[in-house]
Amino acid sequence: MALPDGARGGNASAVNNSGVAVGDASEENNISHPLRWRSDGSRTDLPVLPGDNSGTATSINNAGTAVGWTEKRDAAGGSAHPVRWNAAGAVSALPLPAGIAGARTSQITDNGVVFGHGRLAGSTEYDRVLVWAADGTVRDAGRGRGYDVNRAGTAVGASLDDNPNGVTARWNANGTRTVLANPAEAAGEVLAINNRGAAVGYAWPPAGNPALDKALLWKPDGTVVPLPQSPLGPYAAAFAINDAGVIAGFAVGTDGAGNATTWRATVWKR
Repeated sequence: MALPDGARGGNASAVNNSGVAVGDASEENNISHPLRWRSDGSRTDLPVLPGDNSGTATSINNAGTAVGWTEKRDAAGGSAHPVRWNAAGAVSALPLPAGIAGARTSQITDNGVVFGHGRLAGSTEYDRVLVWAADGTVRDAGRGRGYDVNRAGTAVGASLDDNPNGVTARWNANGTRTVLANPAEAAGEVLAINNRGAAVGYAWPPAGNPALDKALLWKPDGTVVPLPQSPLGPYAAAFAINDAGVIAGFAVGTDGAGNATTWRATVWKR
């Protein structure tokens, strides 16, 4: 795909069903330019907000609306400004909740729900889970690492409010948080949720090799179900689930000493 003249490299972050992709190109001075590519590979340079000189596009839905962030890159540093680009390429700023100094958006659904992470004023960490409804209103769901959101605005990930290592959690569309069961494990993360409310992820052991994960499914009511093991053994992680309930991830094989040696792409079907 085409890059601007002088770019050192580029990155495509997401693609929609029409083959339109978004991402960025980088320069030597650590400045990046948000880009959109059509299915034929031709490029559109996406604008940044006034006063900013750098940006990236992270997600695009099937209507052609993209999200990401722009910022002013200089010696003093600055906050990221969450933005949305419409199908014509026009940029607009997304609002921030009270007390949030900047945010990075990471995903947009087909009905316009946007998901990302915010930074509290005075902090350097983008560790607040933010969800923008389709009408543009935004909520701060709490401190955590978020990984996915569905059309209803339900987000999943690892909450940091109770445990600095993270606990498996779901941030509900009504603003509440649900800590999800994590059987006999020390920590874990929920990595994906479908539009029916089923979610998947993994848990890692309280001691030993952190690669020896257990793949988990959470039903919409929060009930946790360990996923069946593969011929490689009991260790695996689940990374994606579609609306039909098909789950994708990987399984881990070990040697006689319990060391991870083999990783295989894995699909769990209903």
